[in-house]
Amino acid sequence: MTPGNIHDSKPYLNRLDRQVKRFGFSVEAVGLDAGYLTTPICHGLAQRNIFGVIAHRLSMKGNVMSMSVRKEKS
Repeated sequence: MTPGNIHDSKPYLNRLDRQVKRFGFSVEAVGLDAGYLTTPICHGLAQRNIFGVIAHRLSMKGNVMSMSVRKEKS
């Protein structure tokens, strides 16, 4: 358990290692939320030879969505 003021990404690698050791998992890939896109986690996954699929945050500056959606002409 971790205090509420600690982001989940901080203890992630230790928790992953504990699950692998305790349950004998053979982890090849993990899918993570954008909050886990940190250099230490990416480095730790690479060291463990685990493929990380990590979401990215959309830019909130400007109206990105309207620029990426093509409007059809009538």
